[in-house]
Amino acid sequence: MARIRSVALATALAVAATASLASVVEASPAGPTSGVQGTAPEAAAGPAARAMTPAPVSVHPLDPSVVAAHAGSPAGAPQSVTQVIQVAVIGGPIELATEAASVVLERVAGSKTDWVGTLPPVRVVDARGTHEGWAVRWAVAGVEVDGTEPNHLPAAKVRVEPGAPAVVAGLPDGLTAGKPAPGVPEGRVLFSAAPDSGGGTYEAGGTVSLRLPSSVDASTVTVHLAFTLG
Repeated sequence: MARIRSVALATALAVAATASLASVVEASPAGPTSGVQGTAPEAAAGPAARAMTPAPVSVHPLDPSVVAAHAGSPAGAPQSVTQVIQVAVIGGPIELATEAASVVLERVAGSKTDWVGTLPPVRVVDARGTHEGWAVRWAVAGVEVDGTEPNHLPAAKVRVEPGAPAVVAGLPDGLTAGKPAPGVPEGRVLFSAAPDSGGGTYEAGGTVSLRLPSSVDASTVTVHLAFTLG
């Protein structure tokens, strides 16, 4: 009996020890599996020793030039880039689009000899790109009276009063109506462009007037004009 009691006592002690060990394992933050490694150094050190140590942080200093470049710009401010592009422009010719005009005149009210009409726009195109200047000149090609063949009628006095030049494409600088611009030869000039100007397309019209000799009794009068560019 004494031997049986000893065995029972040993069994009870073993059960108690097992229960005590289980309670320690359940209380461990590492969970049930920590009991398997309970003899490891970190298990013996306790929960404080098992806390994770944060990874070291690397500090890199900013480039002073980068800081200076962005010091005056607010965060998110738009940036811009400027690029210079050079394009070669090949010049073209200079041409007179209107080389001739026929102007039908009307008798001035109350006059037998005076006639007047409107000159349509005369166009010049300067695509040279040199800005050398130019002048559009006019000349009388003939005067047609009552449907007869045009003739010069030396006694007839034709006059052209130019209107203000109009810019179709270009700049108005250097344009002159009715007389040659500085640097342009004299002559019967409708309109002109001084040197260093006149690149583009321009037009000018005007008023054509005629005084016939008192001996000519006309019912219709047409003045034929020719234009040259120089």
